[in-house]
Amino acid sequence: MYAESGSAFHDTARFYSASRVQPTTDVDDGDDENATTVDPSFLSVFEEDDEEDPTPDLYAVLGVARDANDVEIKGAYRRLSRLLHPDKHAQGNSAVSADAEAAFGRLTAAYNILSDPQKRAIYDRYGFNGLRIQGWELAVRNKSAPELRLEYLLLKLKAKETENERLLQPSSEVSVGVDMTDFFDRYLKEAPEERVYSPALSVYDVSLSQSITALRTLRNTVNLVGHVTAHNGIGIGTLLAIWERRFPPKTPVIGAFTTETILSYGRGGRGLGASVKVHKAFHERVNGSLGMEVVSVTRNTSAAFSLIPGLSVGTTVQITPRIVSQLQYKWNLGGGLSAEVFWTSEKGERNCRVHTRLSNNGNASLTLRMESVVNWPWLNPFMTTSTHQGSKRNFSDWEANLNEEDDLISGSGHEEGRVSLSLSCNTYDLFEVRAGVNCVLSEITRLSGEFGASWLQGLSVKLGLHRGGQSYVLPLKLSEGWDLAAFGYGVFVPGLTYGVIRSLVCEPWMRAQLKKAQDIRRERLRNELRQLRNEALATQALMQHTAARISKEEKDSNGLVIVRALYGLLSPDSPAVPLTPDVGGPLSIDVTVPLQASVENHQLRLPPGRWADLQGFYNPCFGLGRAACRGNQALRQLYVAYKFNGLPHEVSVDEEQGLAIPMSKHRVDAFSSL
Repeated sequence: MYAESGSAFHDTARFYSASRVQPTTDVDDGDDENATTVDPSFLSVFEEDDEEDPTPDLYAVLGVARDANDVEIKGAYRRLSRLLHPDKHAQGNSAVSADAEAAFGRLTAAYNILSDPQKRAIYDRYGFNGLRIQGWELAVRNKSAPELRLEYLLLKLKAKETENERLLQPSSEVSVGVDMTDFFDRYLKEAPEERVYSPALSVYDVSLSQSITALRTLRNTVNLVGHVTAHNGIGIGTLLAIWERRFPPKTPVIGAFTTETILSYGRGGRGLGASVKVHKAFHERVNGSLGMEVVSVTRNTSAAFSLIPGLSVGTTVQITPRIVSQLQYKWNLGGGLSAEVFWTSEKGERNCRVHTRLSNNGNASLTLRMESVVNWPWLNPFMTTSTHQGSKRNFSDWEANLNEEDDLISGSGHEEGRVSLSLSCNTYDLFEVRAGVNCVLSEITRLSGEFGASWLQGLSVKLGLHRGGQSYVLPLKLSEGWDLAAFGYGVFVPGLTYGVIRSLVCEPWMRAQLKKAQDIRRERLRNELRQLRNEALATQALMQHTAARISKEEKDSNGLVIVRALYGLLSPDSPAVPLTPDVGGPLSIDVTVPLQASVENHQLRLPPGRWADLQGFYNPCFGLGRAACRGNQALRQLYVAYKFNGLPHEVSVDEEQGLAIPMSKHRVDAFSSL
């Protein structure tokens, strides 16, 4: 009869699902007014932080490791059954009996799955969603019809916007080049008494580029590209239409291949042009291409024009899994021979590119570019999610795609800060060095900066702001020579300006926004947190008698006695002292009773996992986000003060570390303030 009560086990999942949606009618109107003062993107930060599996961790329910064998699982079930079986609490009132039935039902449901080899294999591979058991489906809180319809419409609109952006893939770039050479090459070098004219800053180049996907099917893609440039008063415009066609493997004679057809006007300063390029994979590591091009060129000022043909042939070879080489030859139009070798590390955090080119007009160049991901705080998003990675469970690709709403919220992959260095030797500029940084502000916003020193062209710096598919670039010419002042202004002024603005403006504002969003979300979850806390305390009450008996036995034998245990968000300075409750309720729960009841043979072992699903535990940190943690502190920790052989010990651990006591390294002279 108790196995059927396993559906009660999904209260935690039901709560988590509810925390992802709009507040119910029990939320005060003042909360909605406060919510309007916070950028919605900050509220989504907490949804991203809570992207862990909403279903219970069955191994944590039984208190065993994920690699536990059948004997260990059966032993854990029997031990907990002696604590929670309803027959053990039949003498109590109806409320105690109901609590016992609910707790034992959760325990039995977990055991029924993990003790069945087939069900356990499905759970380990696909998670809870793979079991398809009645009574375990995710559910949300009851809502009125208007609320449900509004939520459905909002989700549908968001899905449509995401799909449109994916299909269109719009991107644009605006570039404004500013010449500051008069300031560094003349004004700063003149004596102060000889400075008659103020430095003249001029705009020498303005360009605008726009691209969009006009058509996308399974076999066809059409892109439209436009580019306009005004350089030193001379304007040039370019229009491109690119059609990519993918042919299936059943194509006669040639098999699978791809064609790329381009119609252009103004490309390379020429008139109308058309080109066709064929890409074919000859082997899993060898690709080849063959292209033909024809463009029109106007002869002098006459109306006559001529057609100029062009030909290109190239091949790409994957030498090793991480090294790719490319060789290409162009005849007539932009003719020349070019070769490139590209290397990337196993995880993609570093790469190196060597490119060389010999053109038909005799120009030659050799370029080496290196790029690497860095974890420098100032080049990565403020308050990254690294502090919470330990609390997240791994999803399989199959499971991660089951929930469409999760896919919409999760967004794209995480970007990281990068640094780059480029060295170039060529016949027209001799030598050039460029060093750049790429700073990630958020999921869709980046800042870039690159400083260049050229033998003939002098010093320059290029700054960029990139948000989504939009880019705004500011190239600055600093000096035509190797000027020390221009070097200092180009390197240190942008860096210091960014550091000051980030430290004094951006970070304080983001902290305030995150704290406000956190308070709003915690207040919305107040009732659910109270319900989960009451369920955990009710389970602890069922263990009270056993915990007291074990504590007395351990004390008499100078064994393991749990003096105090706290689970949740703890103070890094005084973990023994609970933090002040916030608007959502307490930030930690006393788990002395369940830990003492779990002591066996003078020792206690908790395997790594999600301890919020342990008997007598719950997650008091729901709704908290990055603003709640300091440095690399984990969101959920366990503090244990205990005595062994009559001597005081204490330890604070993260969930992913696991707990093993007693240990000599936990020995202290005296307990912290209890």
